[in-house]
Amino acid sequence: AFLHLGPHAWSWLPLLAQSWLGDCERLLVGWVEESDAPDAAHRSDWCMFQARSVAGSLRCEPARDMQSAVAATSQDWIARVAAWRAAPGVPLVLRGGDDAWSFAAGG
Repeated sequence: AFLHLGPHAWSWLPLLAQSWLGDCERLLVGWVEESDAPDAAHRSDWCMFQARSVAGSLRCEPARDMQSAVAATSQDWIARVAAWRAAPGVPLVLRGGDDAWSFAAGG
């Protein structure tokens, strides 16, 4: 399915993934930006949501504390999670729109 999301609407994707994971085992979510220039590459970033935790995976759940959430956009939230994953410590809490999600080591 294709969804055109505004800059801070990325937080709908984990919510949507939660509902779809009731009917499937995995869901691939991505951000794609088509290049306007014929000689420039398109850009994309991808995240796999899974119904079951596996070794090395992250846990993603709605955050209870919006105060500690860092604002993220539809273009950078996957990169922020990837950068945090390189050295996870305390959970990463990202905010988009009226929602926030917590990412923590879980596999």
